[in-house]
Amino acid sequence: MRNTCLGISLMLLLGTCVDPYDPKLVGGEKYLVFEGTLTDTPGPYRFALTLSAGYNSTESVYDERVQDAKIWVTDSEGTRTDFVDDGKGNFESPAGFRGRIEGEYTLGITYKGQSYYSEPERLMPVPSIDTVYTSFRRVTQQGNSVNGQFQVFLDVNDPANTENYYQWDWIHFDKPEYCVLYRQEAATYWKRCCTDCWNIKT
Repeated sequence: MRNTCLGISLMLLLGTCVDPYDPKLVGGEKYLVFEGTLTDTPGPYRFALTLSAGYNSTESVYDERVQDAKIWVTDSEGTRTDFVDDGKGNFESPAGFRGRIEGEYTLGITYKGQSYYSEPERLMPVPSIDTVYTSFRRVTQQGNSVNGQFQVFLDVNDPANTENYYQWDWIHFDKPEYCVLYRQEAATYWKRCCTDCWNIKT
């Protein structure tokens, strides 16, 4: 009987320690959000322009795509390249356009009668890769369907006395067991690939 009373007392004590917390977050003014990368590799380059979203329970948590905007890039020689708007907030570079190492580029945006410009950014060269190696790490969490994962590393000679930023992009090639799924009456069938084919994931 003593243990039962002790349990009830602990439950009451824990119940009084929980106070609801409402941070009262409001979205406020929406701001333009630009996303895009310019390199010296062949294009096309795809930029995205959205409006910031409120972080609360009454507003959408998804960015709102911007329409009727214009985006262009101007290089240090004064050449302007206009990006093509698909009407959904996505902008694509014209054919043949690509960045140039040591070139300086400025982003320009017009939206609702306002113009915005970035600071000029120099396209810096990337040092050569010395070594690429992988390491397999086994995943042992209970209930996890993945046995493990490969971690990829690389070594480069980072130039001294310069401020450098590096971006890692990857493409995963997955060989499927079948290429076609089709349904006939109440059964689903799959057809093996005639040749080696790959699902490309980025």
